[in-house]
Amino acid sequence: FVGMMLGAPGWGVLSDARGRKTALLFATVATLIGGVGSALAPSFAVVLLFRWLVGVGLGGVPVAYGLFTEFLPSASRGVNLVLINLFWTLGSMLESVLAWIVLPRLSWRGVLLLST
Repeated sequence: FVGMMLGAPGWGVLSDARGRKTALLFATVATLIGGVGSALAPSFAVVLLFRWLVGVGLGGVPVAYGLFTEFLPSASRGVNLVLINLFWTLGSMLESVLAWIVLPRLSWRGVLLLST
């Protein structure tokens, strides 16, 4: 959560300066590098570092919401933002089910890699 808290303002500034699409792309790349890096990390300290990077990347999620709402009619924005948050929550719950299934077979590294 510290990474998200520190990353969100930076992605907002980048979004204002270079555009939402660019900021979202960089946030996604940061999340990908952090996720793969944490799955391959040789020590717990390195896992923490890469999970922090995942948090920084996830701080860019509000940029995705902004980009998403640009393509919606103003009358349906509220409903669609509720839906995107609903699917975010469902994805988090399904991730727990995925971990429950995968963890005995692939270890925690496999769970981190699949959740990236």
